[in-house]
Amino acid sequence: MSIIRPPSRFVGLHAHSGFSTMDGLGYPAQHIDFVLKNGMDAWALTDHGSGNGLAHAHTHTRKIKGKGYKYRQIYGVEFYFVPSLTDWAKKREAHFEAKRAKNDEGKPEQTDILAEEEVTGGLVVEDEEETKTVEMDDADDWKRRYHLVVFAKNRAGLKNLFNLVKRSYVEGYYKFPRIDFEMLKEHGEGLCVSTACVGGLMASHSIRAEALNKPFEQIQRELQNYTDKFVDAVGIDNFFLELQFNKLSIQHTNNRHLIELSKATGIKTIATADSHY
Repeated sequence: MSIIRPPSRFVGLHAHSGFSTMDGLGYPAQHIDFVLKNGMDAWALTDHGSGNGLAHAHTHTRKIKGKGYKYRQIYGVEFYFVPSLTDWAKKREAHFEAKRAKNDEGKPEQTDILAEEEVTGGLVVEDEEETKTVEMDDADDWKRRYHLVVFAKNRAGLKNLFNLVKRSYVEGYYKFPRIDFEMLKEHGEGLCVSTACVGGLMASHSIRAEALNKPFEQIQRELQNYTDKFVDAVGIDNFFLELQFNKLSIQHTNNRHLIELSKATGIKTIATADSHY
């Protein structure tokens, strides 16, 4: 799950307002009960790469509403994202073509960062260290997958959310399901998007660019390019830059860039708090 929240009156976990978000383990019902116990009336569930917990959350929501509670369930997904599935597929095929060529030459196989076997089913289990690593050879860059928090604000958005999940498994699946800018734009109606944690595209780009000693202004221009694409997909009122406050040095790097990006573009920021930090 990812911690997300819409703008304006909604605030993060343990706050005084009406919205709670968490990132961790447990059944949705447990989190919903916690939300109500602490005087809040809405909660967003965004499992990694799927909507596996949404039905459970919906069932419990109907139960507590039947008891007279005022509560709103917000349905979402923390997708795995790449800028272009077309480019990703080409790089992936080039990788395996090179591997096959080496095998044909009788050379020993190289060990990849991830096991090469296809995964054909089961739950998506997130590896935080793997997703958020900074170091990776250019040849293996196609293996990167970025976090992107997406949630529905109405019925049209919920339908599009489910369409994105379906297409991510059909068109973007290799070990993990993926979506890209083009797919997000095709199904952008009724959706809100936030840039997620330091595993997100914007954070990963700024952190790696800093490691390469790129000038701050250049990094900002590159982030604005991504911003334009997200805004084109879902609209300026539905795209948010996500800040978090923890002890990770890379988080502070990301926050600095996103705050400046917000000043330059007018894109709103939101604040979240991953419980595992």
